[in-house]
Amino acid sequence: MKLLYIITDLDMGGAERALLRLLKQRKQEHNIFLISLVKDGVLLNDFCALGIRVESLGLNYGQMTFYALKHLSKLIKSFNPDIIHSWMYHANLVSYLANCSNAKLVWSIRQCIYKDQKEKLLTKIVLKLCSWISKKIDVIAYNSKLSLTQHQKRKFYGKSDVYIPNGFGKAIIVEEIDKVYDECNIPKDRLLIGLVGRFHAMKDYPMALKSFARLKEVFNFHIIFIGKDLDENNKDLESLVLDIGLKGKVSFLGQKLNLEKYYSAFDFFVSSSLSEAFPNVLAEAMSYGCICVSTDVGDCKEVLSNNGFLCKSESIDDLTDKLKLALSLNKDEKTILSEGAKKRIKENYSIQKITQEYHQLYERLICAE
Repeated sequence: MKLLYIITDLDMGGAERALLRLLKQRKQEHNIFLISLVKDGVLLNDFCALGIRVESLGLNYGQMTFYALKHLSKLIKSFNPDIIHSWMYHANLVSYLANCSNAKLVWSIRQCIYKDQKEKLLTKIVLKLCSWISKKIDVIAYNSKLSLTQHQKRKFYGKSDVYIPNGFGKAIIVEEIDKVYDECNIPKDRLLIGLVGRFHAMKDYPMALKSFARLKEVFNFHIIFIGKDLDENNKDLESLVLDIGLKGKVSFLGQKLNLEKYYSAFDFFVSSSLSEAFPNVLAEAMSYGCICVSTDVGDCKEVLSNNGFLCKSESIDDLTDKLKLALSLNKDEKTILSEGAKKRIKENYSIQKITQEYHQLYERLICAE
């Protein structure tokens, strides 16, 4: 089977890492070609290391040219795939416009629609165009049940709509906790609380920081932010940290490739998002046994189940209360939640299980011809 994957970029996002995990499982089974719309990307070498063909259209973010569309069309025609599987709105739109083959089209939608959508104007336009085109798409695959419902209300109707969550491999424990403490230049008696993700209004990091500030005199903790633009150059968050008295209790480490090292070190993990589809970083943290506190958005409740703490989004009071409960757990209570979280991910979201679901989807499409 010849599979062509088209994705917006190869940066360190949840969708990109989910695709990387999937292709690691499939690389020996099929003839795979991956095309990125945007040039380069920090995960480029990881995809190339799989031994699959990888190319980029060389675009900048938010850019599309007639030449790039024509070039993509030529690549599709030359490869002549059985399946074209695109990931994320922009790639979904472009895959339809450039397709000149008889390949079956699969769109992956990996985002929920927040009530006060905080996306860029271009993304909103692409979203609308995709809804108009969606009826011509063979399968739309959602990684979130809430996302599926929301998009159908926005008149997204593929010929078939399916729910396939993200898959995760076995946690790779890295015994380098002392190095994490040294990197942050902090005492080793502090509990480590992690937040992982890009800097975006949807993540609502200010609410998380304000909640931590309320507990700074009660618990001995240190907060670690990891993700794109979550570094020392982020003046907005650095200023807030100073204003609310958290100086010396927060580290902004920026984007990291070796997340295993940090998940292995975190005692607690917090997701303060206003909106999520499938919460990748929450599931990753759970697979490492972190005690998790999350806002009740997207599929967070389903993923977390009873193996952590849920709070209302946009509620500093509720997040503070749940953080206090989590930080107050005794050793036995932590062990129960930690083991339950690891078991939850292993039994319900293993990468082997999810890979098989995609394989069955592709087989159904090919056999339906």
